[in-house]
Amino acid sequence: MTLASWTDTEWAYGGNGAGGPGVGTSTFQIDQDASNPFVAPGNFTDHPTDPGDSLSFGVGALALTPGDTVFAPVAITSIPTSIAGTLVLNAGVPATGVTINDPASLLANTLHLSVGVISEPLGTVPPLCNAATFGSFTTLLSDATGIYSAPAATAEALTIAPAKNVLHYCFKIQLPSTATSSAFQGLTVAPAWSFTGTSN
Repeated sequence: MTLASWTDTEWAYGGNGAGGPGVGTSTFQIDQDASNPFVAPGNFTDHPTDPGDSLSFGVGALALTPGDTVFAPVAITSIPTSIAGTLVLNAGVPATGVTINDPASLLANTLHLSVGVISEPLGTVPPLCNAATFGSFTTLLSDATGIYSAPAATAEALTIAPAKNVLHYCFKIQLPSTATSSAFQGLTVAPAWSFTGTSN
């Protein structure tokens, strides 16, 4: 006598109910927009290495005289598919690959730096980054001597849709009125700042 048996097999996979994978990792990425003035919703691009995108301090930024002040904005947000996180502005460093004229860091050590930040919903036009509106930004650094001074290491919140926000930073640089020595004439600097984003 020969014995036989029936067999059957079932498979199941970790899917999303629509034919695709159902298990994976999240995405966290920030992008920036250095338009001056700020624009909404912004033209955000990725610049992950030094020196990054070019901030626009205006036409007079290369012709400062004692007492002059210039401003430049930069906006940071997370990409549409990103999870939430926080953002920290780090102290400036000399920009990689940019030729300057600043023997013994005379200009870099003399310039005064202030930085403010304001959070606005994506698509909202924030205040201008200028002398009249700088006070509306939350202060991270106030009139520090030296272009490479460290801002307060506060962690600004990056939210996700539908409440996605943009962090608008305003940089203020001043050549103090006491910098009257002829040694300051013709000097240039190119500071670069990095933003560290951390996912929640």
